[in-house]
Amino acid sequence: MSQISASDLKVRSQPLSALNRRINAAFAGQSRFGWVRLIRHVFHLQLPRESAAKKLRLPHPYGVIITGGAQLGLNNTIYQGVTIGHQHFGPREGAPILGDDVIVFPNAVVVGAIEVGAGAIIGAGAVVVRDVPPGAIVAGNPAKIVGQVVADRK
Repeated sequence: MSQISASDLKVRSQPLSALNRRINAAFAGQSRFGWVRLIRHVFHLQLPRESAAKKLRLPHPYGVIITGGAQLGLNNTIYQGVTIGHQHFGPREGAPILGDDVIVFPNAVVVGAIEVGAGAIIGAGAVVVRDVPPGAIVAGNPAKIVGQVVADRK
């Protein structure tokens, strides 16, 4: 199992871009209605209103779908093509809960009433249908733990 240092994850320390600030303001209801419609049309972006107030990072905000029932923690980073969806049947019926500082790489799918722990990393193209422990790195279809984020020792 591989390990990665938390300080190597530079994406978490970058300030929000002007585009991210505009998107967050529009979906938080701090902007005119026209901005939300334009952003949804141009970027094919669907976000719940609650997500915008949590410093959501969208480095490439194209094709991101987050269901209205999903709960996002602070400072999450979500790349293009990600779907965080509600499962309508089965034992995991419901919407996902993402902890703080979670990174979801491109084209990943997180579906069902699962919990993704704080500081977890979801690899590109992963299909997450089970709980992810804090600090875990998951990849694959279905997603499996392939590594761990370790805290910096100073």
